[in-house]
Formats: sequence, structure tokens, C-alpha cells
Amino acid sequence: MDGASNGDGQGEKKYVMVLAATNRPWDLDEALRRRLEKRIYIPLPTEKGRKELIRINLKDVTIAENVTLDDIVRKTDGYSGADITNVCR
Repeated sequence: MDGASNGDGQGEKKYVMVLAATNRPWDLDEALRRRLEKRIYIPLPTEKGRKELIRINLKDVTIAENVTLDDIVRKTDGYSGADITNVCR
């Protein structure tokens, strides 16, 4: 990032966009975080959100009768959307 400039020296401005995602924002280097102008925090899915994510990911899968979505939802507390998708795979 230190080498990025905001122009070519001839009047034309060039922009650099950095798009990043992490499940652990507190582990990012403080120097890097200071350089990022906008930060959008998206919290982990709620119980209702997890249930919908599981339903979407398992729409084409036959689920055994002894498995309930509510049990899976309770067991996935603290999981991100990507975590839930991996579990469903």
C-alpha cells in the first residue's frame, strides 16, 4: 500500500480499492486498519438467519427423519455464513 499513489503525475487520478473480508477483524494489523477508510461490520447470523441459511444450503438434500433443523441451528451458534455452508456440504 505504501507504493500506491493517487495519480499518474499528469492530472489523471487513479483509485485503488481494497475489498477484504475476515471472520476475525480483531486479528488485523492495526497499521493496515488505519489505512482502510471504511469498515463495515457484519455480525454473525442470528438464530433465524442460521436456520434460513441451513434451509437454503440443504434445499436439494434429503434429511433423515431424526434430524431437526432446530438442533442444527442451536449447535451452529457462533458460526458464520461460510461456516454453515461448509457444514452443509
